Amino acid sequence: MSIKAPEPYLPYPWGDNIPFVYAIKALNKGEATPEQQKLILHELMNLTGYYDLSYRPDSDRDTAFAEG
Repeated sequence: MSIKAPEPYLPYPWGDNIPFVYAIKALNKGEATPEQQKLILHELMNLTGYYDLSYRPDSDRDTAFAEG
């Protein structure tokens, strides 16, 4: 099973999360509130799959790749 990369002209999946977008903008300006900083950290952990299991049941190679 292969996953096709998204088309480059499509919006990012997180683009609809307006509070996250504004928090990133505030962070870039150095003006992010503590709540915005927590939101950014939470969303980045989800986007990067930080808490995802590295085990892939269909392929030991995929598991090895996910392990790094």
